[in-house]
Amino acid sequence: MGYDPHAPPERQAAAWNCSCASAAWALQSVGVPVTEGEVTAEMVARGLVTPEWGLMDGSGAGLAGYLREKSGYPVVNRYLTWDDVVAAGGVGPICQGSNSMYHWSAIRYEQDGVAYMMNPAPGWMGVGDALDRWAWESWGPWAGCFIAVGEDPVTNAELQAENASLKEQNASLNAQLAAERSWGSSVINDTCIPLASTLDQALMTEQPQDWPLVESARQSLFTNLGI
Repeated sequence: MGYDPHAPPERQAAAWNCSCASAAWALQSVGVPVTEGEVTAEMVARGLVTPEWGLMDGSGAGLAGYLREKSGYPVVNRYLTWDDVVAAGGVGPICQGSNSMYHWSAIRYEQDGVAYMMNPAPGWMGVGDALDRWAWESWGPWAGCFIAVGEDPVTNAELQAENASLKEQNASLNAQLAAERSWGSSVINDTCIPLASTLDQALMTEQPQDWPLVESARQSLFTNLGI
């Protein structure tokens, strides 16, 4: 499909759906034929956005999952640095959300220290379609969702297989943890606590000069068990 950083802008149709318009443009820029209205309806249906609050997860995690599913490409979701903008800008679209601006937009590319953007509401908070590094950083932190067009496409079957594998690994780890806890509880109840009691009795029966040695052994027992 490739990436077209010069794809026509997508303006938001409501005050709360800036993330939807940004996502629609990002998808269009990699060849996915969607409209802002379609994306908004889907994201509302999935509980990703609401008219009252806009995007529900400001980290962009839910948005990243949606973009991954719709585009078929890997999507990197993390808080952005300027180095990320320089490295990824122009390679693939970046949906970005400013916590301080309370607004989502997209980065087309970076050139000569300027981030050229697709702002679904140009003029909001005095910001247009471009920010230099200083201005961009002043509006941070920025949550980001980068569609990695240069990577191999990921099919739904591959995503489902990866998800199933992760669930299996998680179940196995939980079983191991439960077994270790059960074993640890048995060892403490059946062996360690009686041994500690024996040491307590020794403190009362041994010669006073031996008490420090016995008490040291008792404390070492519990320390090694993490009690």
